[in-house]
This record gives sequence, C-alpha cells and structure tokens, in this order.
Amino acid sequence: MHDAFLERSAGDIDRKGKSMTTVPVPLGLLAGKVAVVTGASMGIGEASAEYFAAAGASVVLAARSADRVAAAAERIQQAGGTAMCVATDVTDEASVERLVARAVERFGRLDIALNNAGMNPSGPAKIEDYPMEEFRRIVDVKVMGVAYCLKHEINAMKQSGGGAIVNQSSVVGLQGRGGTYPAASASQAAVIGLTKAAASGCAVLRIRVNALAIGAVDTGWMTSMDAAGKAAMAANVPIGRVGEGIDIAAQAAWLLSDHSSWVTGAVLAVDGGSLA
Repeated sequence: MHDAFLERSAGDIDRKGKSMTTVPVPLGLLAGKVAVVTGASMGIGEASAEYFAAAGASVVLAARSADRVAAAAERIQQAGGTAMCVATDVTDEASVERLVARAVERFGRLDIALNNAGMNPSGPAKIEDYPMEEFRRIVDVKVMGVAYCLKHEINAMKQSGGGAIVNQSSVVGLQGRGGTYPAASASQAAVIGLTKAAASGCAVLRIRVNALAIGAVDTGWMTSMDAAGKAAMAANVPIGRVGEGIDIAAQAAWLLSDHSSWVTGAVLAVDGGSLA
C-alpha cells in the first residue's frame, strides 16, 4: 500500500493542515477483512474508514450524502486502499439491507462493521424544554439505525461463520452530564443496551459486539467552536486535550481485530479520562 496513505491515516496531518495526534497503523491488523462503516462521509467515520483500509481491510463506506461518501471512498482508492461507497440512510431498514447486500455482492462476505452514524443535537436543553421532534429524529438515527445495522450485519456474518461489530456510543449514555442533552443520553444508553443484548445473543455464533463510549472529539458540532471554546472543553479532559477521529478509529480497529477475540459485550471509554 502507498506510503503516503499510511502516513495520512496515522493521523499526522489532516486535510486542513491542522496538527493531529500520531497513531501509527498496525500493518495487517485487519488484513483480508471486509468492513462496513456507517456515517463515513466525514469525521470519525471517515477517519475510521481510512484507518481500516490502511490496516488491510476492504472498506464499504456508507452515509446519506452520496457525493461526500463517494469522495471519501475515492481518496482511499487513490492512496492505494480498497474501498467502495453506498449511499445509505440508516433510518430506512431497506436502505441498510441494501448496504449489506452490496458489500457481500462486491466482496463475498462481511467480516466487521463500525456503526457510527449519528445526529448531533441542535443545542442544550433539559427534558422539560426539549423539542420532541428533534428527540424522535435522534432516536430514529441512533437507536433504530443501530438496530437495523445489527440485524442485517449479523445475518450476513452468520453466513461467513463469524465477525465483529463496534457500535459508536458516548459518555453521555453513561452519565447525565447535567441533563442538558437528554435525547443524546437516552439514545446512547440504548446503543449500549443493544450492544450487550447482541453480544450475549451472538457469542455462540462467533460474532462479537462491543461499544465505544466516546468523549469530546473535535468532529461534528465541535468543528464550529472557536479556539477558546475548544480550550475550555480540553480543560475538562484529564489528559488535557479533546479527542480526534484517529483516536476513535484506532480503538475501533482493535476491537474489530483478532487481537480482541475474547472481548464481547464491552463498553470501552475513549474519553481522555473524563469518566475516571
């Protein structure tokens, strides 16, 4: 694989020229595996797709934005990785079923998956003031989206004799954090419950299911914050910085690899020590 691809995927410099954390990619960690990544058009999903490809996987990138996910897949291909894209709406079960079917059609099977698609709240509000329309949309994307993905990924993995899945959750699914993001807290807690249910039910099938509870990561809504806002966020993280997409990608890759073959039903906090 092209050296430039490995360097970029290791997180040295992002496409905006911002200094990033260095996380070397273990070559061959995911060699020969076929991966699906949802929410892969930007942020954590895109970083994870790049990392998985650099680690040897053939990656199917999925997101609602056809143009953006196609561009992300093309960058991986141009740098020497193996990738394809499928425009997918995780709130539509037929769309998710089509995604998994396309992956199996192209590569013959499905081995690993990162269910990363989500929706950011429009702003803080306690439950008594929360806009219920937005609450429902967040639940549809995060809870139903993960449920649809699990259903069809597990069915595909049954056919190939096993696999591994990581569901993206958050520290707000484990802590109320002042009650200002109730939809996020409820949906992320539900993802943790889905993870444990699937892990318990699928262990006999040699399908492992784990979750990442992530902290403040400089993607999504955080990208619009000014330097002072980000500094304030970092000040509340024991390690002293907010996370980056590559921090999450590296831990997801480990949980999806054979190195974690005795780990299932776990919720790994990747939060710079925020829950410590």
